[in-house]
Amino acid sequence: MATLAHTITTVQFDTALRSAAAKARTRYAGEAARIDRGLVLALNGGVTLHEDGSASVQSSSNAEIVYTINGHCDCPDATRAPEGRCKHRWSKALVQKAPCLARRYFATYSAPDGTDHQGMATETPLGWHFVPEDGGEPIYASTHALVLGGNVQVATAKRAEEEAAGGLVAAVCRGYAR
Repeated sequence: MATLAHTITTVQFDTALRSAAAKARTRYAGEAARIDRGLVLALNGGVTLHEDGSASVQSSSNAEIVYTINGHCDCPDATRAPEGRCKHRWSKALVQKAPCLARRYFATYSAPDGTDHQGMATETPLGWHFVPEDGGEPIYASTHALVLGGNVQVATAKRAEEEAAGGLVAAVCRGYAR
């Protein structure tokens, strides 16, 4: 079975960043301004994630200042922000979340009983999470049971609709909650 490449384009990543920020603003309404400033830092490439889980985040007022984020931030605003969630911590969180939101595909799941189901597949650290569009139970599926891209006729029609409504990735990430 063929699968699509596991790459994220800049447009997909930017859209996923914006989607993650929108979800954060909904959950943390009182922190919308900090979330938006963190989004700007992330969109402008001011965040570098490190293998140890920390991140380096540029100051928005002085490009020579870089804060190391590892559970907390030493910026002046961190002491005033709710639970220390300054714009630098928000930017790190958004950059960490974006790949999960961007890696979603139309897919066909071949069940053990031989039936095929259309839906959306999301790549997660645990494997592929498949949500059937017919309302069936979501499952974790192996790559052997999925064809990313799904039913070509169905996927093509949906892509055309969603592109007309503002883009495939925007439509796919819009309903994703984690």
